[in-house]
Amino acid sequence: MIEKQLYLLTCIFASRGDSLNLKIILKNEKVNGVNFVEKLNIVCVLWPELDDPSNLKFLFTDDEEMTDDSDLIRSYDGDDIYRNPADLVVNILKNNEELISIIESDHNCLNERYDHMVDYINTKLSVIQTLKGSLDVLNTELSLKYTWLKNRIILVNNFYPMDTIFNRTLWSLKVFRDKPINDQSHSIFFNWINGTIYPLYYINQRLNKTLKIQEFENLKTEDVINMILNSQETLKKETIVNELFPYIRYNNCFDLYLESFFNSDKIQINNLSDYQRFKSLFIEINEEIRSFFGNLDELTSINSKFQTNSLDIILKNNKWLITQFKGTKEINELIIRIDHNIEAKKYGNCFKIKKILRIIENIFHNDITYTIDEINDTIENNNKEQQVSKFTEFLENLMKNGYSFRIEKLITNSENIKDIKFVFNKFETTEEIERLVIDILMNYREFDLVGDILGSHSDEDSQINDIVIKYYWKTIKKFNNDGTKKNVEMLNIEKILTILKHRKEVNEYHYLRQLVNNCYELSKYSIKPIDIIQYKQEPIKIISKMLENNNGLYKEFEIFNEKVYNNLQIEITNDERIEIINLQIINSLKNFDFNFAYQMIQDLFANYQAESYQKYWETIYLFVKFTDPKWFDINNYGDNSRNESSDELPINIIITKLEIIEELSNICPVEESEKVINYWSELELELATRDIIYEAEYIEKDENSMNNSMNKIINDMSMTVSSFFPHSAGSNTTATT
Repeated sequence: MIEKQLYLLTCIFASRGDSLNLKIILKNEKVNGVNFVEKLNIVCVLWPELDDPSNLKFLFTDDEEMTDDSDLIRSYDGDDIYRNPADLVVNILKNNEELISIIESDHNCLNERYDHMVDYINTKLSVIQTLKGSLDVLNTELSLKYTWLKNRIILVNNFYPMDTIFNRTLWSLKVFRDKPINDQSHSIFFNWINGTIYPLYYINQRLNKTLKIQEFENLKTEDVINMILNSQETLKKETIVNELFPYIRYNNCFDLYLESFFNSDKIQINNLSDYQRFKSLFIEINEEIRSFFGNLDELTSINSKFQTNSLDIILKNNKWLITQFKGTKEINELIIRIDHNIEAKKYGNCFKIKKILRIIENIFHNDITYTIDEINDTIENNNKEQQVSKFTEFLENLMKNGYSFRIEKLITNSENIKDIKFVFNKFETTEEIERLVIDILMNYREFDLVGDILGSHSDEDSQINDIVIKYYWKTIKKFNNDGTKKNVEMLNIEKILTILKHRKEVNEYHYLRQLVNNCYELSKYSIKPIDIIQYKQEPIKIISKMLENNNGLYKEFEIFNEKVYNNLQIEITNDERIEIINLQIINSLKNFDFNFAYQMIQDLFANYQAESYQKYWETIYLFVKFTDPKWFDINNYGDNSRNESSDELPINIIITKLEIIEELSNICPVEESEKVINYWSELELELATRDIIYEAEYIEKDENSMNNSMNKIINDMSMTVSSFFPHSAGSNTTATT
C-alpha cells in the first residue's frame, strides 16, 4: 500500500515539475533499493516536456548537494525518514495536504489509480525503441542514467520535434560528459547523440523539416544518405561534417555508402557543379575519416576502400578535369591526398599516377590532349613501333605549335630523360631518344638549336652524325641557288656543315664541304646539286646540262675543265675531251655557229686518231647536213652578180662541207656510207653548176662572209675543184676568153 502511495506521489510531483519532493522520494528509493528505476521512469514520462531541461539535473547530482536545496528538506526529521517509507509518506502529505484525498483514498480507488498510471507509464516507454547498443543489458547505475536520458530525449522530441537537441543541457552535464573507466554506456550513448541526434538536428534545420527522432531512425539507411546528398545543389562542407559522416559512422554503413553512392559508376562529373560536389565529399571525408575511426585496423580498411573509390572516380573523369581546368593543377590537388599504395584498376598504384601527372605537367606542359589515360596506355603498350610513333607525334606537335625550345630541355635535363623513358619505356637507351629528337629538329630546320644541343652532348653517337648528314643531303637536293651565298638553302647547308665540323668521326666533312662549294660554283650555270650528286662520276652529263642551260657556253672549254673536272677532282681523259668537242659541235650548230663547229671538227681531225672519234660520225654528218637560213639571203653578199636563186648554198659552204665529208666517208659505218656518199654527190653536182672562179674571188673580197681561215680553205680547195671538174673548168676559161 505504501509503495503504491509513493508511486502516485512520484507521478504527481513529476507532472508538476516538483524537483524538491522528488528528491526526497528518490533518495528514499535509492537508500532502500526498491523501485528506484521505476520512479526514474515516472519522471521521464511525466515531467513537463517543455520545462527547462536543466531543472532535471537534480536526478544526477550527489547526495550532499541534494540536502542543501530548500527549507523543505531541512524540515524532515533526519535521515531516518529515508529508511521508513510510511514515515516518508506522512511527512510528504503533511507538507502537501491537498494530496491527502488522492493518496489516502480507499483501497480500491488507490489501486485503480495506481494501475492506471503504471499502464500509462509503461505504454509511453514501450513505444520508444531500445537504445542501439542496448544500455539496459549493461545493468549499471550509469547505464540506467543514459537509458533514462535517451528515453527522455525521444519522449520530448515526439511531443516537440521542432528542436531535436532540446535536452542538450542534460547530456552536457559533467556526470554524462566524463567518460567512466570500463563502462561502455558513455560511448554508446554519445555515439547515438553524435550519429543520430545531431545529424537529424542539422538536417531539420537545413531542410526546414520537423522530422522526429523515431521517424528518422526508422528510415532506411539509403534513404537518409540520399536525403543528405541530394538536398543541395552544391554540397557544403558543413553538410558532410555535421550530417553525412557522423550518420555513416554511427550506422556502420560506410561500405554501403561506397557501394551505393560513392564510386565511379554512381558519380559522373559532367559539369562544374558535379565536380564541386565530388570535391567537397572527397576532401572532407578524407580529412575527417581519421578522427571518426579510432581503431587502426578499421581505419586502414575503410580509408583504403574510400581512397580506392575516390581514385577510380578521378581517373574515370581525368580527361574532363584536365580539359576543363587546362592542365593537371586541379587534379593534382585531389590525387596528392591519396596514399601512394592505393591501387586503381588498369592504372597501377597511386604513386605511378602521381608520377604521370608530374610528367604531364613537366614534359607535356599540360597539353590537354595528353590525359592520364593517354599516357598510361602508352606506358602499357608493348609495341615499340607504336611508342616511337607516339613520341614522334608529341615532338611534331611541339614543333607545329612553336615550342622547339621545350624540346631542347627534354634531352638536356637528366630528369626529363628519365620521365620520357618512364612513359616511352620501349626505348632501350637514351641515345634512341636523342636521335629521334635531333631528327625532328633537323626536319623542321632548327639547325641552330641542334648545334646548341649537340654542342653540350657527347659526339660519340655516330648515328646522330648519320642523321645530320641525311638532312645535309635532303637540303642540298632542294638547293636551287640564285648565284649568291645568301640563298636560304645555302645558309641552311652552311649551318649543317657547322654542326658536322664540330663532330668527331665525320670523315665525309671535307667532301661534303667541297660538294657545297661545287654546288655554289656550278649553280651559276643553272646546275642543281642533285645533278652534281647524281652525275659526280659522269662529268660529261654535267657538262651536257651546262650546255643545255647556257647557250653561249659551248666555246668555253676551260670552264668545263676548271668548274667540273678540277672541282670534282677528276682527271680528264682523251675520250672525254673528244666527247666534250662533240658536245661543243652539237651546241654550236644549235646556236647556228657553223664556223665554230667547223673549227672544232678541224681540231678533232688534227689532234686525234680517227678511231677515237669514229663513234661521233653522226655529229659530223649533222655538221655537213647543217643549213643556216641566212645562207640563202642574197643580201648577205651585198652583190647582185650572184645567182638570184635564194635556195643555193654559198660556194664556200659547199667547199667546206665537201672537205669534211671526205673525212666522214672514211669513219662512218659501212651501212651508213651510202647516204654519206649520196650527199657528197649532191654537193659535187651543185658545185658543178656554179661559177667557182667568180664566187671564189668575191668571197675573198667579202669580209663578212667567212673568216680568214675559210678563205684559206677556198684557196686550198681550188686545185681539188679543178681536179673534180676539168672539162667544165676549161670550157669556162674558153668562154671567158
